[in-house]
Amino acid sequence: MARPWVVVFLLLLIGFTSQIEWKQQLGNEIEASPNISQNPL
Repeated sequence: MARPWVVVFLLLLIGFTSQIEWKQQLGNEIEASPNISQNPL
């Protein structure tokens, strides 16, 4: 019985950490985009 709970816990942990990484990447892109648009090519 313990093994399925460990698998579920690991999957939830992986999903939670991937969401944090996605939020950080989106935040960095949003911060970088105005700087790119302000600089004329």
